[in-house]
Amino acid sequence: SHDDKQIMNLNIELGRSYLSLNDVKAYEEAFRYTSKGFELAKSFGDSANMVKSGRLGGQALRRLDRIQESIDILDEVLPIAKRNNIGDEYKKILNGLAVAHTFQAEYDKALEYNFQSLVLREAEGDKAEISITLNNIGLVYFKLHNYEGALKYYNQCLTLKEEVRDTLDLHLLY
Repeated sequence: SHDDKQIMNLNIELGRSYLSLNDVKAYEEAFRYTSKGFELAKSFGDSANMVKSGRLGGQALRRLDRIQESIDILDEVLPIAKRNNIGDEYKKILNGLAVAHTFQAEYDKALEYNFQSLVLREAEGDKAEISITLNNIGLVYFKLHNYEGALKYYNQCLTLKEEVRDTLDLHLLY
């Protein structure tokens, strides 16, 4: 019914809001709401909201250090995003999977998802988004003790951040 769809949308938006609070209790609430939204979206066959709520839920799980559960849900919604050409969500899911696999020390998978994300972001030309992916690739190489490779990607990231005057997390990059 129309009311159920409004409830689904409300759950997804509440989940998104809680996710932005940067607090463990808020992440738990974010996961609770996005899970409800995900189940409702599934019951309606609403691919776009399945993808959105699944991605948000995956982010919440990762922030709760429930990494494998995060990977599981992101793996579930990735092909739905691709099949339905939901490009913005698809890129975010690739990024989420790359970060989660980095945390799991599954560096081959992390690089695979990062490079898929990089190709899409470079095709669009959004330098701020490209810099995020370059930074994530640099981190994987750093974790692999390939410091030359890490430095290469960190420097590319820095160059793009300077071009677009992006100071977010610049201290971490240095």
